Amino acid sequence: AARRFSSEPLTISCDVSDPQQVTQARNLILERFGTIDILVNNAGFNRFKPIWDTSYDDWQAILNTNLTGTFLVTRAFLPALMKKKSGHIVNIVSVAGVTAFTNCSAYCSSKFGQLGFSRVIRQELMSYNIRVTAILPGATATPLWDKAGGAADQNLMMAPERVAEAVFYACEADEQAAVEEIVLRPAAGDL
Repeated sequence: AARRFSSEPLTISCDVSDPQQVTQARNLILERFGTIDILVNNAGFNRFKPIWDTSYDDWQAILNTNLTGTFLVTRAFLPALMKKKSGHIVNIVSVAGVTAFTNCSAYCSSKFGQLGFSRVIRQELMSYNIRVTAILPGATATPLWDKAGGAADQNLMMAPERVAEAVFYACEADEQAAVEEIVLRPAAGDL
């Protein structure tokens, strides 16, 4: 995806649940590029457990990465986007933001929250000409499924490139259009 743009990509390792690391990453990015045009919040993970086996630490880790991380990264870059009165925030949510899945109480809760966050900031940032898109992919063949215990057949899942195409679609839309939400599911349905 980075090849579609003129500048060299910058790779930074960052724990999105750590405010200091997010600030450091933001500073490096703005120092290198001056501003940003598109922010994609894509960090997320799950621990596939029923609620009775979900520890407080599991719950906190999942919500801190999936929901609080989206908040922290968005807040870190908002001043740059608001200053230039343009930009696009894309939150990779999940169909778990609108569908309940067993063994995913913390994950689904974080994704329901992330979708709500996307909808609220879309309204709040409209006057700054900042568009917000929530992309809700279904099962996608990523490392998230490595610890699912073989519960899902990755051959039936979407390739990550399908989600990337949805991001490009949303971001390349005419400035007079706002792609608010995109739902993508594997042809086989929910897995």
